[in-house]
Amino acid sequence: MLAPWLSLPLTEVAYFFYWSYYIILIGGVVIGYLGYRGQQEGLRAPAPGFDEVITGLGAAFIMAFLLYPWLAARGPWESPELMAGMPPLEGFVFTWMMDRIIQHGAVSGNCFPSGYVAAAWATVFGLAWTPAHRRRVFLFGFLSIGMTFACVFTRYHHAVDMPAGFLCGLPSAGPGHACVERAAGVTRECLAASAETRGTRRDERQNRLGQRQFRRRQCAR
Repeated sequence: MLAPWLSLPLTEVAYFFYWSYYIILIGGVVIGYLGYRGQQEGLRAPAPGFDEVITGLGAAFIMAFLLYPWLAARGPWESPELMAGMPPLEGFVFTWMMDRIIQHGAVSGNCFPSGYVAAAWATVFGLAWTPAHRRRVFLFGFLSIGMTFACVFTRYHHAVDMPAGFLCGLPSAGPGHACVERAAGVTRECLAASAETRGTRRDERQNRLGQRQFRRRQCAR
């Protein structure tokens, strides 16, 4: 269907978006860990928002990997019959890079759902929980949209793999945020209890010190 519009620049752009998966995945995790400009000084990594990103990302991968053994599917690039009826895709740098990655690192049978799409959108939605990351969410969201379409254009995935991957990434962000909030609440309660215990012990030490000083004054009299 896209054969009449195929060209070297269009193919290269599509392969760039497909390669941008690594920008989304690595960049999103790094930004979530290091934080954002404008945070208060002295803030230690990981910064607020990192927990949501890494939890949602892990949940998206787990959801996709659980489906692979039961819904094993191969992409069009693994079907000689399908590829025989399509014109070859020719590009430059990114086309060559992704061809080498697929040639030496691809795994057969993990086409449905798209793990790339699931992980990319889980990263985007994970960053979106932190208001200060919203500007970066637009950038990663733009790359994720382009990458989602590029997965089909480059013939690594069927069209149905894209919404399936998106549906793995979107729900992962919600439970991920809920788990992080619950863990944060438990942590706050533990810190409050610890602070209360330290305060009680400090009061006891002060009371004992005061009693010793009182006895010393009584003896001195």
